[in-house]
Amino acid sequence: SLRALAYSLILTKCKKQEWPILLVNSFSNHDNVEIGWLWLKENLKNIMETFKGSYQPRRIMESIIPIIGLYKEKELKEFLKKNKFEYAKIGIINGFEWLEIYKKFLRKYS
Repeated sequence: SLRALAYSLILTKCKKQEWPILLVNSFSNHDNVEIGWLWLKENLKNIMETFKGSYQPRRIMESIIPIIGLYKEKELKEFLKKNKFEYAKIGIINGFEWLEIYKKFLRKYS
């Protein structure tokens, strides 16, 4: 699909400093969550290693967890339990805190 192709281009045709913003923005469209999640499971370890030692792993996880978690919370938790990204730990914690806020908001207003 075109979305799958777009995700594959992130790592192959874009500059590394562009990866985080492209990745985070791609999940802002909920229609991308399914294909994005499949792609992310295959590529997240590489992305996290690329930015190890910077603030980017924290920022990426903090931004995408609340969005993916609305659709794939159980799967996301299992994935992160198996793949420990210690250098993104604060972002993972913050991401799940934001997920709870999003869920409360949706329960209240939907």
